[in-house]
Parts: sequence; C-alpha cells; structure tokens
Amino acid sequence: MASTIDGAKKFETSCAGCHVGGGNAIPFAGDKNLKSAALQKYGYNDVESIVAIIKNGKGSMIPYGEFVSQKGNIIPARFTDAEMKDIAEFVLEKAEADW
Repeated sequence: MASTIDGAKKFETSCAGCHVGGGNAIPFAGDKNLKSAALQKYGYNDVESIVAIIKNGKGSMIPYGEFVSQKGNIIPARFTDAEMKDIAEFVLEKAEADW
C-alpha cells in the first residue's frame, strides 16, 4: 500500500498535467490514455510495460529514466526504478477502478 501512495504522489506532481483522471491531454493521442481498455489494447497492462514507457518515453512523452539528449548530453533520470514501479502500480490500480 505504501508504494501505491508514493506512486500517487509522484503521479500527481509529474504525470497528472497530461494524464489527469487517466486521460491524455495531447489532442492527437486519440484513445491512447491510461484507462483500462486502452492499456489492454496497446499492451501496457502490466507493471513492467508501464515502467518501460515511463523510463523511455514514447511519442511526445518525455523519458523519465536516464537518456542522451540530441546534443549528446547525458540527462539524469527523474525517477529511480523503484519510483517508476510505484507509479506503474498506481496507474494499474486506478485503471482497474476506472479512475
């Protein structure tokens, strides 16, 4: 339970700007959101796959793990692996409850 609370806090401060209520603020994202049906449809229905997208980013979503910028600079991770796992568990819990 503590990890879900920690994940909720991290989600609120870093993810909810685009994904409030499990939605997606990007206009061209279509049905790609954090609702259960979309997670199932696009294969992000487990902790590992959600951690991967948090860590590496996708499309217009920035990576939250360490990455190399276009200029070749190493950008440090914004979250630890454990924090990304906490966020992923929170997202799955909320998706199952229909946000």
